[in-house]
Amino acid sequence: MTTYIVSTIDLVNARNAGRFGGSYVSPPQPRGQALRLVRSLLGEDVDPTRNAWSTGIPHGRRIVTIDTASGGHARRAAASR
Repeated sequence: MTTYIVSTIDLVNARNAGRFGGSYVSPPQPRGQALRLVRSLLGEDVDPTRNAWSTGIPHGRRIVTIDTASGGHARRAAASR
């Protein structure tokens, strides 16, 4: 079974927000579960045919991507741990 990684980065204006942005990389999971996580992170329905989304957040922008667990995002995330 193919599994998917959800990656999130919050890009915020630290001067206005009083904090720097954050990031998150999910554990591998089935695509349906990964898409539910994407919806939760964005607070809205998403087009399941896409692999990247973004939305406004206070003082910035949230970018969410989904990739196969064997794809590039997973390798970069594992290398950064």
